[in-house]
Amino acid sequence: MKTEAVDVDCTSNCIDPENLVWSEKTDQVVVNWGGPNGERFYKTVDIVYYNTLEDFVLKVKSTEDIANLLVDGNIVKDFSNPIPAGTWHTITFELDENWEACDEYGFELQVIGNGPTGGFCC
Repeated sequence: MKTEAVDVDCTSNCIDPENLVWSEKTDQVVVNWGGPNGERFYKTVDIVYYNTLEDFVLKVKSTEDIANLLVDGNIVKDFSNPIPAGTWHTITFELDENWEACDEYGFELQVIGNGPTGGFCC
């Protein structure tokens, strides 16, 4: 994750090691689909993500139950019991030891549950 820096010192816009304040980014996708009788269904998937000094943190929530989460095509949580609708789920990835404040951490997320997959690419 990388915030848009207004000045050269990215650390002050991305991570504040003194106060442990992380600059969060958010995203949302609304997925809709039709039923066999012409009805329309919708779900909203929200994500919040940020870097700490050692980890990349990704939080996911959907208005429908989440059955599975894939990051970069890999299952990170296979739910035998789905995450209930409206519940935040947190995934943490350890950053590479050579990572520096405000380096980009790219990911592709697929949120699988009722209806079509909600996808994010950053």
